[in-house]
Parts: sequence; structure tokens; C-alpha cells
Amino acid sequence: MRRHHSVLGKMEQDRRKIEVLEFVRYCQVLGVDPHDGLEIVINSLKDEIDTSQ
Repeated sequence: MRRHHSVLGKMEQDRRKIEVLEFVRYCQVLGVDPHDGLEIVINSLKDEIDTSQ
């Protein structure tokens, strides 16, 4: 991804927000369909909302 490893580490540790285009590229590099990755993110957000209610 041509990013310094510390930037990738911060993204992985949720200490740095990631832009949509970065997310798509990150998924491509990992060999993951960005649609599947986004579905995981959306489900994670739904789970957060459900547990907070």
C-alpha cells in the first residue's frame, strides 16, 4: 500500500480513521472483496447499537 508500517498499525488498532478509497485499496491488497469488508463494518456497527440499547 506504500504506507509506513506505523500508519497501517494505527489503522489496524483503530487509532487512525481510514478513508473509503484507502479501505477499498486495503481490501484489495489483502485479497478481500471490499463489499464483504464493508458488510463486516456495517454489521459491527449494528452490533454496537444493539448492545448499547
